[in-house]
Amino acid sequence: MAIANCGFPEANQNRFALAICEQFALETGIQWVGGLALGMGGNISGKSFDKLGSMVTNVKKSLDLVSESIIKDEEIPEKAIEYMAKPLMSSKRLYTFMGNMSWRIQALKNKVYSKLNNKPFAD
Repeated sequence: MAIANCGFPEANQNRFALAICEQFALETGIQWVGGLALGMGGNISGKSFDKLGSMVTNVKKSLDLVSESIIKDEEIPEKAIEYMAKPLMSSKRLYTFMGNMSWRIQALKNKVYSKLNNKPFAD
């Protein structure tokens, strides 16, 4: 199994990463039991689930179901996939705004703010 996490709001942005993992399993003879996709992963960013509270309720539900399926040597249940894919925040706009602010703060700290709009590979 694999868990793919991305900073984009939509969990389905991970579909190609999970397809690559599945293909790898197929070609190497590893049993593939499924994959989980998580969007808005920037909200977690290494923080303890205890500190994130209700934001990660569905993630916890998903992992609980997956734990049960591993013990039973079964595929990941569809319900676990659905829980993991649910947005961590109700507002995609707020998440995107906060993400953009985070990029700007990081750019300021790293003294590259003036380069944010550079397009080094543009024609």
